[in-house]
Amino acid sequence: MRNQLGSALTSLFSLAASFGWADSYWGSAGGNYTNAASWQAGGVPQLADSAFFANDVAYTVGFTANWTNKTASFEGPTQAVTLDIGAGNTWGLTNEFRIGYGNKTGRVMIGSGTLRVAVNLDLGRGTGTTRNTGSANNLLVVTNGAKVVTGALGLGVYGLESSDAGNLLHVTGAGNAVSVEGGTLNIGGLFTERGNTVKVSDGGYLAVRNYNVSVGSGYPGNTNNTLIVEGAGSQFEVVALTGNKTFYVRQDNRIEIRDGGNLTLRYEGATARNVYFAPKERFQLLIGSGGSFTNVANSQSTPTFNNASRCEISGGGTFYSNPNIYFTDDSQLLVTGHSSKVAGNNVYFQGNTYFEVSGGASNLLSRTYVGSSVGADARMLLTGAGSYAYSEFNIQDGRGRITIADGAFFDAGRLQTAINAGSTGIVEVTGSGSLLSSRHASINHIGMSGLCTLTVTNGGTLTAPSLNIGLNASAAGSELRLYDGTVICAGTVSNLYGKISICGTGGAFAPEKLVAASSSELAFIAGPTGFTQFRPGTLTVNSGAKLTIDARAWRPVQTVVTNLTAYASMPTPFDSENIAVTVADNYSWSLNQGTGVNSAIALTLIPPLKGTVILVN
Repeated sequence: MRNQLGSALTSLFSLAASFGWADSYWGSAGGNYTNAASWQAGGVPQLADSAFFANDVAYTVGFTANWTNKTASFEGPTQAVTLDIGAGNTWGLTNEFRIGYGNKTGRVMIGSGTLRVAVNLDLGRGTGTTRNTGSANNLLVVTNGAKVVTGALGLGVYGLESSDAGNLLHVTGAGNAVSVEGGTLNIGGLFTERGNTVKVSDGGYLAVRNYNVSVGSGYPGNTNNTLIVEGAGSQFEVVALTGNKTFYVRQDNRIEIRDGGNLTLRYEGATARNVYFAPKERFQLLIGSGGSFTNVANSQSTPTFNNASRCEISGGGTFYSNPNIYFTDDSQLLVTGHSSKVAGNNVYFQGNTYFEVSGGASNLLSRTYVGSSVGADARMLLTGAGSYAYSEFNIQDGRGRITIADGAFFDAGRLQTAINAGSTGIVEVTGSGSLLSSRHASINHIGMSGLCTLTVTNGGTLTAPSLNIGLNASAAGSELRLYDGTVICAGTVSNLYGKISICGTGGAFAPEKLVAASSSELAFIAGPTGFTQFRPGTLTVNSGAKLTIDARAWRPVQTVVTNLTAYASMPTPFDSENIAVTVADNYSWSLNQGTGVNSAIALTLIPPLKGTVILVN
């Protein structure tokens, strides 16, 4: 009975071989792929055959010609198997190329030639569609001029979920390339698979052409899946050829681009295509040491960083986006260090978001919107000598807070704060050398339809060809506040529904013309040693405009006469019923408004015990 069964099995294997669908198992420690002696069972695999490699030793499989099989599977070798396909040779697979399958581990290095896989290339795949059945530490290295062209490519699909898998695809060295041309590049599986990495280094190249990319699955617990592009000349790109494509980066996973590596999203052909960059919760995009992220796909493919995602650009890294960029829900954009920059179209900060440009970095986006959604509480900090922004300056909806500090320079195409009704803007220019400068002739609004306070303090400077404070009635209460800072305006400052407060003694404000509208207020607030003098060329006061003087902090021991303003002309003075003066206890005062040429508004402050009159010009 046993011999009959043995004969039957032998006949079955022979029949399978005759029809070309037998499995072949590599048998030697190394050798030529087409040498029958290299195989321990099944012989040299033919067109419809599958090849299995399970020997747990390091060895090299060489090719001397082109060859085609159905599937290749590396199941068991913890030592690396080197595939020396050979320059000019191609190993084609009509189905799959598997490194590690089920609980078996595989480690492969492709050292020359081309591997072409029609359907799937998988690392650490689980058994069939059963979750959490994959193995750990599967490896594919593409080096020494080798190339891989595959349909889909997956790391950790149905693989380990209970711990980091440690699966790695590494494309390293100039001339080495992997191209995904028939399906999605999936780094991190479909459920809660963890710890899978794709790395492109030292001039390597990986492209996904006309298909999607997914880093992570979006399931809670799907973490530590990473795409790394590092080294000069290293390139990862997603290319849309027909239709629109999506680059998903899911929660708790990340992309790292550094040391001169580049990640590019683009399209080919005459028709503009979208490559949607779609980061999700707690995603991290880290660009450093001369790395760059370049999105030159169609402008509609807007990336949105949400739910505590973080984009960090440092060490001379660059983030360029032709589409607009959105940050929402506790997300952050951090640009730090000399020559680091973010550039491209517009950026919108919604919700509770944060934007920092520091340490000599630059914001070169066309327009910066801080607080661009109702209910937002967005913040921007531009800080440090050499830190620079060349961008339109906008606070649109919700609340936006912008600080320019410690020698930073915001070179604004235009200045718009509190654009819509109900919005709130808080802007501060502070520190010696800090500068906010608008280049637009007329669109420079401190409070358009919402409420804004712009403070220039501690040696900071604001410059603009013109300024409007409280542009509309709904912006009433908007304020330009000068406290030991400088405001330079070569044109007209129109105080429409707002307030100008000139505080302390160390600043300067000398516009060509100030128009104080009927619903506006001009306030002078003394410091311990007096007032900052306001020197407009022409001061035009409309009926109803308010003049407020607060001298309580100044307590001279002798009678003082000080010019609060000095101007070439003031045709009409402030109405006496619209003037309010507050002084320290027991002090008295008088006020003179000169309406002649080269005159002034002069305050006389008299202490409790009259002494010598001192004139302060």
